[in-house]
Parts: sequence; structure tokens; C-alpha cells
Amino acid sequence: MANLSAVGMLRYLTVLAVLSGTVEGFLPNRLSTLYTLNANDYTHEEITQIGVLKAAAKFLEDNPPSGTSFTPGQLQNLDPFNPTTLFTAYYGEVTSAAKLQSAITEIIDANSRVDSDYLSNAEYHVSGEEIQAANILLITQRNSILEILSGTRPNFEAARAMIGVYLHILQDFYSNTNWVELEGGVPGVLVCQYNILLQHLLTSGYKSGQSKSKPSAISETTGKCSHGGLMDDSRLTVPTGGINKETSVPSLSPHHYLHEQAAQAAIQATTNFFIAPGYGLLSQIGADKFKQVLNLGSGNSMVFVIDVSGSMSDDVAAVGQESIQIVQRTLGTATAPYNYILSTFNDPEDLGQVRTTKDPDVMITWLNELRVDGGGDCPEYCFSGIEQALLICLPESPLFIFTDADPKDPEKYGIITALMEEKQARLNFLLTGSCTSRDKLDGQEQGYYEATSHTAHRRSNRNWYEQLAEQSGGSVYEGDKENITELTGVISVTLSNSAPVTLYKASLPAGSGRVVPVQVDSALLELAISLVAANSAPDVVIETPDDSQHYMLEVTGKSILDFSYQFMRTTTNGILLPIDGRPVAGVNTTVIVDVLGSENVQQLTRISLLNEAGDGLVSSPMTSVGGLLGAKYSAVVVMPTEKFRVKIEGSDVNNTLFQRVQPTVIQPQSFDLALVGEKEPLFAGSTADVHFLLVNHGARSTFSLAATDDASMVQSVSPTSITLQENANTTGYIRFSASIAVAGTTSTTTLTVTGPGGSSNSLVVRVTVQPQIVVPVDNVKPTCTQVSATGSCTLEQQHPSTCGSHHWSIEVHDNEYLGTSQVALLVSAAVVGVGLLTGLGLTLYCMKKPTIKPCAGPSL
Repeated sequence: MANLSAVGMLRYLTVLAVLSGTVEGFLPNRLSTLYTLNANDYTHEEITQIGVLKAAAKFLEDNPPSGTSFTPGQLQNLDPFNPTTLFTAYYGEVTSAAKLQSAITEIIDANSRVDSDYLSNAEYHVSGEEIQAANILLITQRNSILEILSGTRPNFEAARAMIGVYLHILQDFYSNTNWVELEGGVPGVLVCQYNILLQHLLTSGYKSGQSKSKPSAISETTGKCSHGGLMDDSRLTVPTGGINKETSVPSLSPHHYLHEQAAQAAIQATTNFFIAPGYGLLSQIGADKFKQVLNLGSGNSMVFVIDVSGSMSDDVAAVGQESIQIVQRTLGTATAPYNYILSTFNDPEDLGQVRTTKDPDVMITWLNELRVDGGGDCPEYCFSGIEQALLICLPESPLFIFTDADPKDPEKYGIITALMEEKQARLNFLLTGSCTSRDKLDGQEQGYYEATSHTAHRRSNRNWYEQLAEQSGGSVYEGDKENITELTGVISVTLSNSAPVTLYKASLPAGSGRVVPVQVDSALLELAISLVAANSAPDVVIETPDDSQHYMLEVTGKSILDFSYQFMRTTTNGILLPIDGRPVAGVNTTVIVDVLGSENVQQLTRISLLNEAGDGLVSSPMTSVGGLLGAKYSAVVVMPTEKFRVKIEGSDVNNTLFQRVQPTVIQPQSFDLALVGEKEPLFAGSTADVHFLLVNHGARSTFSLAATDDASMVQSVSPTSITLQENANTTGYIRFSASIAVAGTTSTTTLTVTGPGGSSNSLVVRVTVQPQIVVPVDNVKPTCTQVSATGSCTLEQQHPSTCGSHHWSIEVHDNEYLGTSQVALLVSAAVVGVGLLTGLGLTLYCMKKPTIKPCAGPSL
């Protein structure tokens, strides 16, 4: 589409706001460039974080906790303004905001991927005059988001990924078009000085390397606009220069002096997407689902995964009653969960069930009704029960799994690890037996393992469960059927903390008694020390623990000062993105740390990778990323070969040393797994492929590949097996089929690659069946007849000091039915004012009925 009149573009901007080798538009983040940005420049990351926080603050102001109220702007104008200050002000006490930050990070990551996966597609960046194509993309993307969220069990992770793509296109509109030059930028502001649009044309610049090449110049000095800047070769062809406003650096952005206006417009449009009255996401999906999209609840999910097979007959009643007490003890507290999940498993697998509710009384009823049945042989489908819970729980939720049996579905181990790593969920196992012990009682020496076909995974149930607990940062608690009460007591401790942090965690082998120094900082409100050992251990004195056995030592506390981290990779076009699978051993890897409660931090000094025993493997100083968020740090570390936990150290605002540890365990691999390229749209009745890249960094090896999903939409994986030389790579794909799935259905798929020695890497892919939308494009001007006109709207009357006092009306009749009540203006064949927003938007030429409004600009 060529240049548009600015009045005509009001339709497109209405849709943008309502449906609303280099990077394009605003830069993804501060580390995705070879050039130095100014301290106050905005990137997609910062625009998204600020825009989402503004929307969250406005929503929380309008929906205060019972018995409280907020004045307009009280939460939106916090200083400093970040997730922790927002949650602390809203809930009135120290409450972790990690879940909100997690939701924002998911959206930001999807936003950043657009500059990698769709680098050359001009419509994804509203470049090359692809304004109409970008508009269609936004309509499609928004409808897909609403389809996902309209279901009874929405996939919020898939919705956040689509929101990230949507916001990227929306934000780039303000950087890459001349809307700011024409309109002053900020949508939703009614300012009279911005309503003179006569002869103004909307356009966007062309950029080298994109799908739309810059047309030849019309004359020696006249032609189409370029994007401009050092990263655009088209800036050197007539007409030279460009119009982008992505930074305030003149060499990168010819219209650098408008960067602030463009960024503020993008922030406001981002906020509008979520909460604008009538057309924002909140109005479309309701308050409850909106809270879940942004993880605005104070609590996580309270998740119980319970074995209800016959052998648990002596346990289930006690487990149910103890769980009921836990539910009751958290009612009305800051640690009350956002929702409750009960996942039961049995043998056969289809006897399992997963249910979720936000009503504690409903959860109590379910726990009271627990009954055992079936399970003739010992192993049960434990991993299936865990999988169902992980698919629907909130991020960073603890899971409590009760069983006395080994898993009968060990083939799902890779799926469980991928899901728990993505959700950052902690798995805690409360075990009252094992198949081995039960089989020995029956006179069977080998038990289940003698008959199983899963010979590659022959290990005891403790090893299975211990590995999952260790990797997720959870624990394994073993006991007899007689002491269920003691086992469930550990849950109360875990769930009583509204802002849990970890200062130290290590798995210590026998004979390794040690002195453990722990920094207790001024931001720490509570401190707890726990020691977990075998159930046969004698009483342990923490000052001098029994060093004859293996034990787990953990020091936790309560504080809003915490952190999250991501391992990053740099794409071929210089974009820094999170690693999709696990990091690769021996490779220099960038680590980005987000500090929660950064207002309590004076300086973050060091990051360390610790082995399971708590000893340092790798250490590196940390550097502040800078910019507007002020809570990000980076470091480059060489990935070790053995398992590790991540620890940060620094000083708080009182100059007291502090330390924090993420309890999850990471196992580096010898091969790399990443999603690459565009994700093909999947429509009902069709197929689509998602592509991935496998890179072998180790010796020549053979790899096996498999994909499983929860919606039976995976049709095939290619390849299923491949041998790669050292440093060789291959691309493959997962083919999805929506032969029976309807629009809005999301497949959560785990791609698992198994390498030499049982090593594995995996990633989670979400594919949603999109609605097929045909957006009519009408480039033919309708024929109109003027019926009447009163008043006038002259240039003098449009002066900012007087325009609000002048009114006019006009009625024209269109000779072609437009189908909606849309507005535009045509008087004496010349555009003299701005149309007024009604219904779905406005057209360029006709209106259906008389309208009387102030002579002013549009309210978007």
C-alpha cells in the first residue's frame, strides 16, 4: 500500500490501538546492538515493561483488596515503580512479585524474537509502507489471543507469547512511520493542535534487507523514505537519510529528536492494549482472566498430586485430612494461593484426573472425597499426574506429590523436566514406600525392574524422584505410612512464606561436615534452616551434623530482595535471546540477572555457579546493563560440565553484604537445541511446521528426537535420529496437524533430544490453532452525496486556544452500504477536519448519520 492520508490512517491507528542482518524499529534490549545507547533511550524491553506495569497498576487501583481503597494514580505513580513496589503497596506487606515479573518477561521474550524470526518481513515492523499488511497482522493476532483466552482452560503462556508479537508490531508503528511527525505521538490524547491533517500523508521508511525494497527515486531529490541510520544501506540512495526514531542517537536514528515522543506513544499504546475501556484486553476477557494473564494474584497455585491406587488405602485419608488443614491455615493470609490444583493418578492412566478451583471450600470437598481404587501392580502413573498439574499451574508454584510407588511412565521424564524448568516449579515428593520394598515383601527380588521395558532407566523410585526434586529446587521426604502427619508438616513451612528466598542450598555427601557462612542482610525479614536426611537417621544437631550420611542443607528466608536469571544466546543478526533448552558445557554464555526489590540493592557484585555440594565452579563479576529499568545485570561465564546452582552476591542499601541462591539445578549438555525461523500459522483442517536447530558441540554422536503433546496435534518429527560430527548441525521440524482441533486450541509440545550417555536436552513449543480471518481491503472511494452541513471548522477556529468552543455537523449519504456506522469527512472534495471515533473506527470518505462533536482531534 502506498502513502495514506493521515485521516485515512486514523482507521489503521484505531486498529493498532484497539486491536492493538539488524533489528527493526526500537531495539529489543540494550545488549542487542553494537552501538551505545543513551541512558534515557527506550528499547522494546523497557517500553513493554513500563506499559504492562502501568496497566497492572491501573487494574489494581480499580480492584483493591477487601477493606482498602486507592486514589487515582496512587499505584501508577509509585517511585520507584517496579513489580515489587507495586505488590508491596497493593498487598500492604512484603509479597513476592516474581510471578508478575515472570509474565512480563515471557511477553518481552516473545517481543524480542520478532526481530530474529521475522527480521526481513517488513509488515512485522510496519516498514516499507506495509501499514495495511501490519494492520491485518494485528487483527489476526488479536483474534487469536482472544480465542485462546475465551476457552474454559486458557493457555496463558501461549497468550503471552502472542501478546509479545502483537506489541512488537504495535510499538514499531511509532518508531518506523511518520505518525509522530504528523500527530505528535501519544494516542488517546485529545489536543486541538493536532487536528490539522490537510494534505498530510502517512508513510513508513524502506530498509535494506527487507521483503520490500526501496523504489527508485522519482527525481534527483525526491522519492520514497528510507528507514535510515548506520544499519540501513538504503539511506545512501536518493532520497538519502531516513525517518526512524528508534533511538536518540543521531547516527542510528535520523529523527532521533522524536525518540522520546515515539517511545511515550508506544508505551501508552501498550497500556491501552491491556486496559483501554471498551476495547482493551481487560474489557474483552474480564477481570479474572486478566489477572491470570499478568499473574497479578499474590499467591501461587497450591498443588497436590496424590496417588489414589489401592496400596495407598492406609495413606489417602490421612493425606486428605492433613491437606485440608493446610488449605484452612492459609485462608485470609498473604500466602493464600491464587488457585488450588488437585491431580490424582492411578493405574490405568485414564483413571487419573486433574481439577482446579479458586474456591477453598471446593478444594476441601475434593480432598474429603478422595478414594483409592485399582493399581494391582506396584508402579503407578505418577509422571502423568505431575504432567497434568504442571500444564495448568502458575509459575514458581510448589508441587507436593504423595506416593508409595515407582513411576510406571518413566518415558515422560523429559516432558516433566522441560515443563518444570519452564514453569520454574518446585517438586516435593512425600514418599511412604517403593516398589522395591513392596516386591521384596512379596518375595520378588527384582520386582518391577525385572519386567519393565525401560531398561535404560532402571533406577529406584528415590533416584527418579530425587533427580526431579534436585533439578527443580524441591526435596524428597521419606517416611512410613504411620507418620504421614510429620511428612505433611513440611508443607506448612513451605507455604507460610509470602516472599520466599534461598540463601544457601547444597546436597552434602557423607563425611562432609562443614562450616557454612551465610550472609544475613537487612532486607531479610525471616530466616529458616532445614536439614533433610534419610528417615532412618538419628536426631541431628545442626551445629555438628552427623556426617556419616548424605543430607540436604537449605537456608531460606523472607524478603522482597530476590533475583531471576536467563542464559542468553546471540543470533546471527546480533539479537540477544534466551536459550531455548539447556546451556552447553564449555561455551562462553551471557547470563542476564533481573533483581527483584532492586530499590534495596546498592550494588550487585558477583555471580557464581555452585556444584551440588555448594562449592564454587565458576565466578564472574557482574555489570549493570543500565537504562531505564535499573535492575538488570549481565556477566559472561564459561558453562561447567557438571550440575550447578546460580548464586549472586552484593551489598544492600545499608552496605550489608547479601547473597541469594536459586535452588534449581542446571545440567549443561554437549549439544544445543533452539527454535529457529518463522512459526507457520496453523488453521483448522491444515498442517504447519515449527523448525528447530540441533548443534553438536561434542564428539561425533547419534541423537534421537521425539515430540509429545497434550492435544494430540503432533503429526511427525523430522529427523527422528541423526548422527552429527563435532560442531556439525542440522535443522528439523515438528509438523502439527489441526485435522480435528478448533480455533483457540493450543498444543503444549515437548521436543526431547537424547544424546550419548543418556544426556538430553528439551524445549517446550506452543502452537495454537488460529481463526481464519479475511480482512476486506477496500481501496475504491465510495460515491457520496452531501445532505446538509451546519457551522464550519476553519483553520482559525482550529487554533488550540479556541477550537474547543466551536461545533460543527455534517451529514452525507453514501451510495454504497458500508456495513458499519463509520465516520469520515468530505466537504467540497477536501478534507477539513478529523473524523470522530465511533463503532469500529472510521473510513476516509463517508459517514452514515449526523454527528455533532467539538472541533478537535480523535480520542483513540
